[in-house]
Amino acid sequence: MQKFEEKKFNIGILKGISAKNIEEHLKLYAGYVKNANLIQNMIEQYAKIDDEGGKYSVAEITRRFGFEFNGMRNHEYYFDSLSGGAKELKKEGELKKTNRKRFWWVRRLARKIQNPSHYSWRRLGYALL
Repeated sequence: MQKFEEKKFNIGILKGISAKNIEEHLKLYAGYVKNANLIQNMIEQYAKIDDEGGKYSVAEITRRFGFEFNGMRNHEYYFDSLSGGAKELKKEGELKKTNRKRFWWVRRLARKIQNPSHYSWRRLGYALL
């Protein structure tokens, strides 16, 4: 089976995210990699047992593998996005275009909340936002 290797990331100083926070997440990531490899070895061992207990064990351990694998991959995506420091978003990039299309109503709602005297509709529910 494939053995997962812990990747190294070049994460500099980030505004709003402490070095301690990054350090803790790197430890979590290392644990996910270690456990994913451990579970793969366990699956190989239990797959050799040809009875109901072995099959049940493989099924349960496989479910646990999904948790460890997803935690590992999520942290890799997270750290990749933070590597090399903060990146400026393009003024008219794809993300902005997509957000403009999908979340137009958020800007409209924000304008209504920020200037309630301009609109005549009742605002009690929006005060809870």
